[in-house]
Amino acid sequence: MEKDNIKVHSQKAHDGLLRAEDKSLSLYGFIDTLGQTVIPFKYKYVFDFSESLAMVVTVDDKNIYLNTDGTQFNKREYEDISHFINGYAFVKEELYGVIDKNEEYIIKPQYDNINSKNNFYFKDCIKWLANIFKA
Repeated sequence: MEKDNIKVHSQKAHDGLLRAEDKSLSLYGFIDTLGQTVIPFKYKYVFDFSESLAMVVTVDDKNIYLNTDGTQFNKREYEDISHFINGYAFVKEELYGVIDKNEEYIIKPQYDNINSKNNFYFKDCIKWLANIFKA
């Protein structure tokens, strides 16, 4: 869907928001289902929301998480990040580890590489971790 130089890249709304691009600026942000800008078009790239957080690449190539109100979630800087699944995400600070939604390390950074974030291995690992750390 495209209107007034705004191209929607989401197939459906996540947390009520759609990932969109302002083609005139070549920048990304989020709109609501009525087409109103909720998070300004100021990012190099954005991903759909997952568990109320969106992975975002800033124009200066920083990987951050945004809350649905557009505020930055993470306090640390990460070289690489993944979607949160069941409350956990892989992040890289020199080495890869796993954080929870409090940004506490569940698995301290110790791995050089983690398989693709888009494959079943990643999702299975997160499900496994969720079962281990259930209270």
